[in-house]
Amino acid sequence: MSAAVVFLVCAAACAVAHVAILVSSVSARTSAGASAQVPHPGAVSEFLWALVPILALALVLTATWSRVRDQHQHPPAMMKVAQ
Repeated sequence: MSAAVVFLVCAAACAVAHVAILVSSVSARTSAGASAQVPHPGAVSEFLWALVPILALALVLTATWSRVRDQHQHPPAMMKVAQ
């Protein structure tokens, strides 16, 4: 399996996980069993804190993808096959 396929599978899994995080942060706010006595953060701040890991992961995935692409285009000398 190529590195690009592995990367894309991992990126898709991360996207699914972050969508689940966002959905759970919204649905927890609207659940019927939520107690009025328990303090809750504001909807905007909770949503922003859910976006912070998404942005950090996007930076990491972008850097990783560029590194994978560079290594595919220019493999290290020790990995070149002699002909």
